[in-house]
Amino acid sequence: MSEERVERVERIPSEVLQAFLMDEIASRLGDLQNTMVKMLNKIGEAEQRLEENTKKIEENTQKIEGAMAKLERLLRETIPAGAVESITLTVGDKIQQVKPETPWVSFSIYNRPESQSKVYVMVNKKGADRHPVEPDDTYEVDLKVPKIRAIYLVCDAGGSAVVDISAVR
Repeated sequence: MSEERVERVERIPSEVLQAFLMDEIASRLGDLQNTMVKMLNKIGEAEQRLEENTKKIEENTQKIEGAMAKLERLLRETIPAGAVESITLTVGDKIQQVKPETPWVSFSIYNRPESQSKVYVMVNKKGADRHPVEPDDTYEVDLKVPKIRAIYLVCDAGGSAVVDISAVR
């Protein structure tokens, strides 16, 4: 080794070193700022999705509440109250309507023996099928659910009858 190489290290002026470090810090702060902007955008998107999902949940909750109210009403309509009503009527040759306060589940009509005529019974509709009930005979209807909203009674022309109605609501 004939020649020794000696490198000379010069001292870097502090102003240059400071400028280099400041540039590095500024670059890293810029990267950090970009990362934070991206994170804030993602948070904003997540908040938007959360708002949309919350709105959908509220809409579905309202739909479910409406469906539950309908279901409750239907259950009340289909479960008999167990109350029995008794009615005695004189029926003539003009159609008479018997309309309960709340729908009946079932009823029976007894045409008393002293009646002069058959009684014709129609359920829920005037002019529906006429079911004749002879004197001293009974006609019964049981729909299993409260769907009897009215019954119509009539005798033959010039006839009359006394009937006892027993109904369950």
